[in-house]
Amino acid sequence: MTARRALPAPEPRAVAIECVGTRLPVSAARLADLSRNVLRALKVPRAMLSITFVTSRAMATLNRKHLGHTGATDVITFALGSDPGGVVIGDIYICPDVARTQAHGGYISYKHLPDGSQAPYEMNINYLDALSDPAAREPADLVIRRMLCAHAIQLSLAGVPGIYVHSLLGSRGDRTGAERSGIPRRINREKLEARRLENELADPGSLRHGVFQGLRTLLRERTRHASFAPSSGQVIHELADSVFVVERISRVDGRRMWCGHNVSAHPVSIPHPDGRSTLTLAPYDVRWLEV
Repeated sequence: MTARRALPAPEPRAVAIECVGTRLPVSAARLADLSRNVLRALKVPRAMLSITFVTSRAMATLNRKHLGHTGATDVITFALGSDPGGVVIGDIYICPDVARTQAHGGYISYKHLPDGSQAPYEMNINYLDALSDPAAREPADLVIRRMLCAHAIQLSLAGVPGIYVHSLLGSRGDRTGAERSGIPRRINREKLEARRLENELADPGSLRHGVFQGLRTLLRERTRHASFAPSSGQVIHELADSVFVVERISRVDGRRMWCGHNVSAHPVSIPHPDGRSTLTLAPYDVRWLEV
């Protein structure tokens, strides 16, 4: 008689991840594992947990409908109790945009609707802060590479790019100015002292120097190629989830620029534009290649 192999026991803590109208900030598998670890730490033996990521508009609707509050919030939870078998059931709704903005020191501004309620219409946050949490104390090199990658995408696309002066200068948000004035938009309007700014821009080890010089390099490279003309053609290539690739084609001489941007914190390998090899992009790497 052949012994039967025991089947693995079903996961007692079931976690379902859903994304509605927005992208997941982390992988669904990683988020599910993290949620199960939290349930174990809380000594919840059996559970059915649903986590849904929604847009700020959808979150504002949920907030008004179920809690009677106006505007969007970062998280809403619904404890649905336990079923007869003792399984704890709950729903969690998360708005990544609001959560990230508030976690990184920004504000959410609202507009008044005809029915008396409010809806989010603007995130007031410094762009560098939105990309890199100022309280996280990340290495300056990582912060700079992430900032340059984001702007490289902007500079590689068709049209005429616009770069805000505080982004060009590598500024952080002026939360103190916003709080003193009571005007959330002031977080992006810090008045800089000229001598201090000049010293920081000249310091090779400063955040401002790294961002400013990096953007200067990207802008100079952009002006060197007719493929980056505002009206040049563009084709988006879907090669990997965390890599944004756009190909620009000059309408003057047909020359092409292949622009790859790794927006993740991990190396990613993709097909080289020459079609004969593989190209590995480092975290937040930018490659502009004439093909």
